[in-house]
Amino acid sequence: MRKSLVVLAIIAATSISGAALADVQERKFSVGVSSYATSVDFPQGTDDASGIGLTATAVFNTLGVGHLGLMANYAAMEHDQVNAIDVTNFDASLIWGKNLATEGFKFYVGGGFFSEKWEAGNLLNETFSGAQLTGGIGYNFDRIALDLFVTARPGSGYKFQGTEADGAATAGLSISYRF
Repeated sequence: MRKSLVVLAIIAATSISGAALADVQERKFSVGVSSYATSVDFPQGTDDASGIGLTATAVFNTLGVGHLGLMANYAAMEHDQVNAIDVTNFDASLIWGKNLATEGFKFYVGGGFFSEKWEAGNLLNETFSGAQLTGGIGYNFDRIALDLFVTARPGSGYKFQGTEADGAATAGLSISYRF
């Protein structure tokens, strides 16, 4: 009887420690800062803006071999050629990717929407919005995430004085706290 209890205790301890080792710590949320840039390609030239942003990611659940999540960015930028033009951006994308909630190398793709406002006092007050495709790569450490993300936007989202842009893109490099 005593021998059976010892064997049972050893089996239970092995099972518990094996399960604990197999349990991977998931951190489903991150908030951070980023460098952020927008480039809009009009037929007469390119308008570029760059600045600082805030980024947040929430991972919802497992989908296939990856995770489904939401990524949102807010950025305050300045036009690169005309300093009087201030640009604010908000975008959000539903993303799917590998290792979004665990440590290690990660990648993701998705789609969403953007809203961008270009202002220069009383001279300029334009709001652009539309759809976007998102992609990114990065690395998750235990509590820190590093990401490089890009978006592609159709020109139809950027119409200025009767002229439609050929297309637009944004890029960001972020460092975030994972929790």
